[in-house]
Amino acid sequence: MSHIGGVATGHPFTTFIGAETLKSQGNAFDAAMACAFAASLSEPLLTSLGGGGLMLFQHQRQVGCFDFFTNFPGLNAPNRKVHLTPVTVTFSSSQQDFLVGADSVAVPGTLKGLLEFHERWGQLPLKKLLKPIIEFARKGVSLNSTQSYVLGLLEPILQRTETGKRLYFKGNRLLKHGDDFINPEFANFLENFEENCLSFYTGLLGDRTLDQFGSEPWLSKTDLESYRPELRDPLSFLYNESTLYTVPVPSHGGHYLKVLFALLEKHNISQKPWGGIEHLKAIADTLIELENGKSSAEFHPFTKGTTHISISDSFDNHVSMSLTNGEGSGVFIPESGIMLNNMLGEDDLCSHDPQYWRPGQRLPSMMAPCLVRRNEAPLLVTGSGGSKRIRSSLLQVISHILDFDGNLQDAIQAPRLNWDGEALQLEPGFSEDVVTELKKSYPVNEWPQLEFYFGGTHSVLEKTAAAGDPRRGGSSWFS
Repeated sequence: MSHIGGVATGHPFTTFIGAETLKSQGNAFDAAMACAFAASLSEPLLTSLGGGGLMLFQHQRQVGCFDFFTNFPGLNAPNRKVHLTPVTVTFSSSQQDFLVGADSVAVPGTLKGLLEFHERWGQLPLKKLLKPIIEFARKGVSLNSTQSYVLGLLEPILQRTETGKRLYFKGNRLLKHGDDFINPEFANFLENFEENCLSFYTGLLGDRTLDQFGSEPWLSKTDLESYRPELRDPLSFLYNESTLYTVPVPSHGGHYLKVLFALLEKHNISQKPWGGIEHLKAIADTLIELENGKSSAEFHPFTKGTTHISISDSFDNHVSMSLTNGEGSGVFIPESGIMLNNMLGEDDLCSHDPQYWRPGQRLPSMMAPCLVRRNEAPLLVTGSGGSKRIRSSLLQVISHILDFDGNLQDAIQAPRLNWDGEALQLEPGFSEDVVTELKKSYPVNEWPQLEFYFGGTHSVLEKTAAAGDPRRGGSSWFS
C-alpha cells in the first residue's frame, strides 16, 4: 500500500477529519483546513474561527509562513479609553484574573486566513471539506477529559452570555466529559461559509457583530475591512546538521526558539546520556539563560488557549499550523456559534499603555509552528500549544530526535522540564538519583503526572510516524 500521509492533532475527531480528507485525495492544505474547522468543535475553547493562527508549510519544495494572526484594532478610535472586564478563573492551587468583553477582541484573522489559504493551496472543493464538519456540528462531538477540564476552568466566561449558556451548558450544569458538544449555529454558518466570511469582514454580519460593542467600539468596521493575511519568508537556522524553519517577526515565538537552540548547542548535548544530570542541567541552564537575557522592558506575549495541527501528504506537502482564541472574550458573532478572541485581554499586552500599539499592527505571539529538514529533505513537522511552555516543549522534543535519534512517540511522551522564572517545573519519569542531584543546583517543583501545563506537541515524522501529545488529549493517524 502506498504512503498517504500523517496527521497529528489535539483530538481524535480532528485527526479523523484530517485522515479522511487525505484518503479522499485531498492534500495537506485541504486536511489542515478541515482540521481547523473540526477543532472548533472538538477543542472549542482552545481555538475558534474568531481567533488567529500561524502556519509553516512546504509546497513544491519551498518553505513559507502564512500569518493570519490577529491585528490591533482602533483605526477609527486610536485614543479611545479601553474597558475590560475581569473574570476570575480558579485552578487547582491558585486563581487568576482574565480580561474579557468587547474591548478584549483583537481583529480576527482565522476566518479570512482559512478562506485565503484554501484559495491558494487547496485541492478539494470547499463544500466537500465542510460537509462532515457540518454534519457533526449538528450531531455533536463527544467532549474528552482534556476539553472538559478546559470548560471547567473557563466556566465564568461561558456564563456571561445566553449564547455561551446555550452552547456549553446542559440545563443548569456545564457540559462534562462524555457529553456531546452540539453547535447547530456553527453548522448553519458553514453551509454558506464563503459568503458569511465576507459578510463578517465587509458586510452585514460584521455590522451585527459590532452592534454588541456599544456606540463607539474600539474594534470597528474599518479594522475588519482592512485585515489581510500575510505570506512571509520563514525564519530559518541550523542545528545539528539540520535546518529548522519557524515563524518570523512580528511573531516572537520563532525568535526565542532560535535563541534557545543557539544556547543549547554550546552544551554539546548529543554527547551526554539522555535523562542524565548533565542533559537536564544543559536544558535547565539553556531555559534560564534565555529568561535572564530578556529585557524586563521587552514585551513577551503569550496565548494561553492554543492548539496545534501537523500534517504531511504523499505529494511532499507539509503543514504545521497553530491556532488560538486566547481564553475567548465571551462575545459571539451573531447566529454563528463562533466566540471571538480576547487577545487584548492577555495580561502581558495590557501592561502597556495602548499607545504602545499602532492600530492595524499585527499582534505578536509565542506560537512557533516548525518544520525541520535534513539534507534538504523534510524530517519533522511539529508545533505546540502551551503559552510560554511552547518553546521549552519544542526544544526538548526536537532535541530528542536530532541529538539522541529518538523515535517520535518516545520524544513526545518523554518527561519535560520548564523554568518558570522561579523554579524548575519537572514532570515525573526522570530517575530519583538525577532529580536529587538536580535539586542541589535549582529549586525544583515535581509534578505527579504528565500535565496539560507542559504543552501539546503534536507532530509528524516524515514517512515514519505521527504522534499526538497525551498531555492535551492528542491523537494521530499515519498510513
